[in-house]
Amino acid sequence: MLDFKIDIPRLKTVLENEEFIYLFPTEYDAERIKNLPDIHKDPFDRLLIAQAKENELTMITRDENIPLYEIKTIW
Repeated sequence: MLDFKIDIPRLKTVLENEEFIYLFPTEYDAERIKNLPDIHKDPFDRLLIAQAKENELTMITRDENIPLYEIKTIW
């Protein structure tokens, strides 16, 4: 589990100042999950992977399975 040393309202402000955007799940994202290889079993992670692939995003993760989906990761 991540240990945040910053309170959530402050985190929200920082992310907005850095021009991060909220990415809400869509029906299209749910459909894309069906087409992903069956590498990762966690449905929430699969949703994030589908969104990252569709929007060409980099995921911040230590999960060794996620790069197997050919998306950019950092950590």
